[in-house]
Amino acid sequence: MFARATKTFVKEVDCGGNLISVSSLNNLDKLQFLNLVTKKKKTWCWQNPKYHLSSVTLNDVLVQDTHEPIKPVILESDFVKYEGKFEDGIRGSIETSFGRINLGTGGRDIVESQSSFGNLKKQEVDLHKLMKDVKGRSINLQTSLLQEMLERKHDVLCILTEKILTTQKCLISEHIQKEEKLAGMVGISTKIIKVSVSENGKVIKNSNVVLEIPAPTAVAYSVIELYIKRDGRFELCLLHDQEGGFERWAIEGPSYHSLAFKDACCPHLLDVVDNEKLPGPESPIPSGASLSILSKDDLQLKTQFQPFMNLSREKQRALYQIVYDLLLHEETVMQLENVLENICSKDRPGILVMEELKSPEEPCLEEFLQLIDVHLQSRQLIHNKELFLAVHLLLSALAELSSYSLVLLLACCDLQLVPTLCFLPNTTSEDGTMTFADPLLAPLADPGRFQISQRLFALSDINLEMTETSIKAATMKKSSFSPVILYIALNGLHALGCERDKN
Repeated sequence: MFARATKTFVKEVDCGGNLISVSSLNNLDKLQFLNLVTKKKKTWCWQNPKYHLSSVTLNDVLVQDTHEPIKPVILESDFVKYEGKFEDGIRGSIETSFGRINLGTGGRDIVESQSSFGNLKKQEVDLHKLMKDVKGRSINLQTSLLQEMLERKHDVLCILTEKILTTQKCLISEHIQKEEKLAGMVGISTKIIKVSVSENGKVIKNSNVVLEIPAPTAVAYSVIELYIKRDGRFELCLLHDQEGGFERWAIEGPSYHSLAFKDACCPHLLDVVDNEKLPGPESPIPSGASLSILSKDDLQLKTQFQPFMNLSREKQRALYQIVYDLLLHEETVMQLENVLENICSKDRPGILVMEELKSPEEPCLEEFLQLIDVHLQSRQLIHNKELFLAVHLLLSALAELSSYSLVLLLACCDLQLVPTLCFLPNTTSEDGTMTFADPLLAPLADPGRFQISQRLFALSDINLEMTETSIKAATMKKSSFSPVILYIALNGLHALGCERDKN
């Protein structure tokens, strides 16, 4: 709940991507200036990097010499007053637990979230003073933290230099809306998160869960990457085009935990990795391209998700049901994806990975790991590599989708639209059109179903239009990896639910 509120806040106020949302209240004690933060480069090239806070400070890893410990000078200023009401609207004729999805003209807006962290302040390290303090200093590469990072080769060491703090007590409430099926159509459940400044001890009513956040609480932070040379000398990467890391690994290729992950990627992603065409989070998919551009990924995805179809019917249904239920628990999806990330990277013993499953859904997550043949035996994790990779790919894609996309994806599962949507790249012509003469497109002839699909696609930068006789699907401007991520999710769900789709 806290993670979702801070993630929304960062998305709204920081278009440049400099701020990192605080994901857990348990991490607040680690949010101290000059604390070390590990930037773990993405497993899949379409992912955003992940940051892990630590209680180790820059002073702890500096070579101990005649210099005094660095004492940062902190500058404080007003940041913003964050207060807003955000609405996602769909028009038409389907009843859902959002309230009401009115898919035609004249309908009312749905999916409403309110956020008000109130007046926020910014604290940041005086960088001019810091640059003088670190001049001539070196990092001790023999410390345990640095040795671990050197073994992993691609992690980047950062230091925390900025925090965004609340100045008033805030209440974060979560309300789960549910609505039964109506007239044979689908009812959807979703969570609505509201953040408000607490005044005079006011408590929010009619909410399932209320979390009180005292002031000052950090809701976001930013870091500076370090470029560390072989002899331990280091530089602060203050410019946007500067990248941190270790000099000894500078000539190595893209970071993947194993070749298996690279082999599991789609052709579009392999083009990026193998040819190193794209230095940043640019997209190999051009703007305004027909959806058929994704057809070359189809065979690779079918192969990647084949382990789902090889499962027994009982296991397949059980795994599908857990993934289906997780679509309404965005934070749990992200948590489980992190667990799988840690398992595959072998950063920590399996027992420590399992201890991370601290949530109301823990029994469900343990069942999930058992279904994919991950077991704890003699403090080691044993798993079926092919099945594990398929699950990791699917959950990594789901973790990149917004909470609203996940709810719409859930609706598509209920309406049995997933097979049809998976079919689209293979039937779309080079100009992006497909005709209703194809019987497989029949479900999209229904206006309600079409417009749920249209909204889901729009959130992944795909434009879906319908005429009396045809549908046109094309990518939007600056689509990044969004279309590929959506189709990884769709194909994974399709492979898991193939037995259900036949019934």
